[in-house]
Amino acid sequence: MSNKLVYVDEVPFWMTPEGRFEAAELRNGQVVERIMLRTSLGLRSLGSACSIQD
Repeated sequence: MSNKLVYVDEVPFWMTPEGRFEAAELRNGQVVERIMLRTSLGLRSLGSACSIQD
């Protein structure tokens, strides 16, 4: 299961598989999707990529 983009009062948040809400980063008006790697030590950020909104 992956993160889902949700809007709360017109502000974008990522809803994680664990049910947490994390603020979504905007770059040039586009939501930036974070790439996470699950390791034995927990989740680690690999970087970010701009997502395309339809």
